[in-house]
Amino acid sequence: MRRHEVLTVDDSCTADVLLDRSTRSPPWGSLLPDGSVLTVGTASKLLWGGLRVGWIRGSHGAIARLTEARKAVDIAGPVLDQLVTARLLARADEALDQRHAQLTAALDQAGSILAEVHPKWTWTPPSGGTGLWVDTGTDAVALAERGRRHGVRVVAGPTSSVFGGFGTHLRLPYWHPADQFREGLLRLR
Repeated sequence: MRRHEVLTVDDSCTADVLLDRSTRSPPWGSLLPDGSVLTVGTASKLLWGGLRVGWIRGSHGAIARLTEARKAVDIAGPVLDQLVTARLLARADEALDQRHAQLTAALDQAGSILAEVHPKWTWTPPSGGTGLWVDTGTDAVALAERGRRHGVRVVAGPTSSVFGGFGTHLRLPYWHPADQFREGLLRLR
């Protein structure tokens, strides 16, 4: 890597929402030569979606260059959000356990509700994240538009595909309370 001067960016933003912690791989920074990796993370996935604070880990030289480049763009991030994040990160292990328990329970409930409300739809339980990709067997773009007209916002598969695929898939945020998830699915009928 160093010979070719390749900088690797390891996006670990979703590492905290893996449902099976045994699938978590070591960070790239521990596997590659010093200075060739920048690792990015965020508080929003683990702590709270409204906490828009992220970080970059890397060599001293890389961080110094990024800091200088940022000075030309803005003064700083929101101080209050950074202070809240710093305090909450002191309890990150506890937050991680709570987040995993919440997501695991929500995924189980979402699976049961989906099987009841839309029994013909299929899905593969995700290994992490907060969204469930569901094959509806029908035009997902039209279904998402119908949902929008009924106050339900879902993402159709083609909007997340560089080649226009997943035409029958919807991305459903399964972390919502079960009654809201059920209501949204009923409105998609």
